[in-house]
Amino acid sequence: MFFIYALFFYLLGLYVYLTWHLDHWVKRSIPGPKPKILLGTFPGTVLGSKNFIYDLDDIYRQFKGQTRFVGPELCKDILIKNFKCFQDNESSKWMDRRREPISGSNPFVLPSTAWKIKRAEIVPGLTNSKIRGMYPIIETIGDKLVKYLKQMGRNGEFTIDAKEVSLRYTAEIVADVVWGIEAENFKETSYEQKPTFFDMSKRMIAQTFKAFKYFFVIGIFPAVRHFIYVRFFPKETDCFFLRLTESALQSRKSTSSRNDFLQHMLDLQCKKGLNDVEILAHQLTFHFDGFETSATLISHSLLLLARNREKQQKLRKEIQDHMAANKNDLGFNDLMKLPYLEQCVAETLRIFTPLPFMTKLCTEAISFQNTDGVNVHVRPGDVCIISLHSMHHDPEYYPQPEEFIPERFSEENGGTKKFKDMGVYMPFGDGPRICLGMTFGLAQTKAAIARIIMNFELGVSEQTRKDNYQSAHGFITGLDGGIFLTLKEL
Repeated sequence: MFFIYALFFYLLGLYVYLTWHLDHWVKRSIPGPKPKILLGTFPGTVLGSKNFIYDLDDIYRQFKGQTRFVGPELCKDILIKNFKCFQDNESSKWMDRRREPISGSNPFVLPSTAWKIKRAEIVPGLTNSKIRGMYPIIETIGDKLVKYLKQMGRNGEFTIDAKEVSLRYTAEIVADVVWGIEAENFKETSYEQKPTFFDMSKRMIAQTFKAFKYFFVIGIFPAVRHFIYVRFFPKETDCFFLRLTESALQSRKSTSSRNDFLQHMLDLQCKKGLNDVEILAHQLTFHFDGFETSATLISHSLLLLARNREKQQKLRKEIQDHMAANKNDLGFNDLMKLPYLEQCVAETLRIFTPLPFMTKLCTEAISFQNTDGVNVHVRPGDVCIISLHSMHHDPEYYPQPEEFIPERFSEENGGTKKFKDMGVYMPFGDGPRICLGMTFGLAQTKAAIARIIMNFELGVSEQTRKDNYQSAHGFITGLDGGIFLTLKEL
């Protein structure tokens, strides 16, 4: 009998513990979804059945218009107007910088005071003039990409894994610009023989996916972090890239200077006395932005152009006309200003935003008033989630949101500025913590698309799904099942 009573009170206590905060917002007179026991307000994510963005989107669509706390108005307040109260990303709350000094120095996960210092160090290496100086490297590697694809298509039409090809291209650029090496990522190698730059880059990114899942879990169950810790980057890749950095810095000191990010790091080391670990932290920040997210943008851009042959041909003609009028030259300034190419990339960023949501950490208490006059008090440590995917797919702002319509960003329609001013277009975030690698990422993306479109006709393989449904795994956008395209040399 004692056992039965003990079990009853244990289960009762567990039930109370699990349901204690389920009416948190109701008590504060704020409308919101009804949480479920164990699953909270994100059941699909907890069960692993769908991507987090779809749980967020359900909430967005249900409560947009009912409360000021769902929609673009508050997002602009958080990212720009009241940035001083939301200076940190949520990941800064969970990162253990003592255990991970390298990944813990990434600006994305740094708290505001340290972020300002590191940002000031990295920004001068990513100005337009600096990237313009790196553009010849991008051009050379773009030529390697075309050669690689032509070798694959020696027997006519062929199929590619667009994400894999894009990753090889961005990895080659990052290796050259950041470490000053030719990584030979367009050659097939065996990891068992020797771990390559490409292999280790993929291992590093795969670990970040696990880390963000871990951050999600400890956001729900904070006590878990006292028993389990998941690294942001693996020790193996930290060691690999640290050795690469030491070798690259030593090699550059004995050769002439070069207009790339490695040279900026070497100059910074001489000026501020940064050690190799601090240098590597900056390099891996560049790597993270330039490798995975850019490859995601390139592969999804190719997918949407392959699905829409008339758009593909319109873009091809724009590039051909420019080349004919400029002695077959497509320099950095011209590349970044081609209007239809800009529209195609902007529309891809809207449909497949590489980082489709943001989690901002409150750093200073603030109150927001709802439309009915009720105030919500946000305290330090509270987290605000911004669903970029939901705003980018809202038919109020983007009619036929799942359709690829680059013209919606034409100059006649107000361009991207119109939607940015409305607070409904933020593929790189917004405010002081907007993505630092934005311009470089766009440069290598546009260069890849232009070269591929000029040399190949794109189609969609039967292996590729016909809708835009995103994989349930990973925090970076990815079409469920992968992107497989057919290419035919022109």
